[in-house]
Amino acid sequence: TAPVWSNTIAGAIPCGGVVQEYPFVRGYLGYGSFVDAARYYGIPLYALDDAMSDTAEGQNEPYWRILNHDQIVASLMQSDVNRWQFIYPDRSFTNVSDRYRTEQTNIHHAALDISGQDYRFTGGTPGIALLLSDTLSWQTEHNGWARSAYQCYYGLTTPLVTDGIPVRQKAMECITSPDDLEGVTLLMVSYDCMKPLSEQVNTAIAEWVRDGGTLLYLGGHDAYENMTGEWWSPSEKGGTPLNNLLLHLGLDDISVTRPEGGALLEWASPSYQAELENEGGMLVQNDGFQAAFAGAAQPMLTAGGQTIGFTSAVGQGHVVACSLSSAAYSDSRSGANLLRQLTRYALQYTNYSYVSANAFTARRGNYVAIHPVQDDARLLGTFVDIFDSRLPVVVDPVVSKGTSALYYDLSTRDDSLPRVAYSGSIGQDGRLETREQTIFQVTGAQNALISTRITAPKGLFPAKVEAQNETGQAVGTVVEWDSATHSLLVQTHAGPASPTTVTVSWDTVGQRIPPASHYEDI
Repeated sequence: TAPVWSNTIAGAIPCGGVVQEYPFVRGYLGYGSFVDAARYYGIPLYALDDAMSDTAEGQNEPYWRILNHDQIVASLMQSDVNRWQFIYPDRSFTNVSDRYRTEQTNIHHAALDISGQDYRFTGGTPGIALLLSDTLSWQTEHNGWARSAYQCYYGLTTPLVTDGIPVRQKAMECITSPDDLEGVTLLMVSYDCMKPLSEQVNTAIAEWVRDGGTLLYLGGHDAYENMTGEWWSPSEKGGTPLNNLLLHLGLDDISVTRPEGGALLEWASPSYQAELENEGGMLVQNDGFQAAFAGAAQPMLTAGGQTIGFTSAVGQGHVVACSLSSAAYSDSRSGANLLRQLTRYALQYTNYSYVSANAFTARRGNYVAIHPVQDDARLLGTFVDIFDSRLPVVVDPVVSKGTSALYYDLSTRDDSLPRVAYSGSIGQDGRLETREQTIFQVTGAQNALISTRITAPKGLFPAKVEAQNETGQAVGTVVEWDSATHSLLVQTHAGPASPTTVTVSWDTVGQRIPPASHYEDI
């Protein structure tokens, strides 16, 4: 189970010099960090769903509800996630409002229904992957040995993710041959915040590049590269992981040095330089973590006459490298834009160009999960809003920037008869749909009001709604008729093993059911 839940996606992260909360990005990257390893070992990946924080104690429900939306939608962006584990019902389900319980049943049904459905993703440039190692967790800032691994990791990822680029993450510990990099267009590697556990990783990367891959190396120095007794420590191995990688790439004529003094970063390309200057430029300082490349034949970036970045052909592939600390891309807006520049520059050696996207969108069958990252986004069509306890039918909904939404698409429905559009019921058995009656069963958590939304063709109206338990006793219902979308909401109680049967009778007389209104929790 991927240990990503409401607490792990809460809290501020650095992006472009601004430190702020962005739960969706944390969730997206968190789930993505487990996908490759689970796929490599053939292990089914479960996503956690925790509707209330470990520390919430029943408080601030609206805040944790929004985080739950981000968590669910972030997991749906990963095609490998088809299983969910809903945890701690004592705090996440029973200790919340009635409406939130009802909303969670909507989500639970979606989780059961989505598994195995066709997956279609829409976003920015595909195929960009960051090589990620668990050694990220043991490199610390203690005694100034390294820049914050936290800043380094988010520096390498958030500038692209917030630009709509679906950055993948490849488990470094699972790289044993070039075949393990299949499907990667551009591989991002940094050894100043994590380290390869064996030389086999560098051997595989170098062979992958020679076979036509494009490597974007991003990183400077840290004290951990100088530890003795590591596989890279002997001089014949290069002395550092980066030097060893250059050795395998056939670029051992390049020396990784330390820049002197401070100077403005300069691109060899005039167009990239103009863009950098538009952002106010970027100062490179010798803080012990920056590096420089002496002897590079094709300097790409310079600072004070020293080569900070280079490009080189290696076999049929290419290497693009920048020796700034990977944390530099989270330190400032110009740093974040520099990472986007470097990515765009490296992509010229691939079959892709840099294309940002306004939103991440994943379609799983009729389910549509969306999170806009740059501006508000509009979906065209008719949908049921699953994140609303009342399951309203919405037409061409607009999703605000930075929020997550989950819809059920009704565009392919046959509207000749009244149909159950969506229900939070766990079971969907015993359904009968005619012009005269709609009969369906509802099962679910004992103490939750289950919502069902029914759409009807023009000219038909609900005349009567009845609900009975399995012994024939009447069960109370809440019903609302929405004339704008010609849809009926039915809310009723049911148990996990004792279904409630709902019968809706239809006629052409006209509206008899109360119109939509905001009922208090029942």
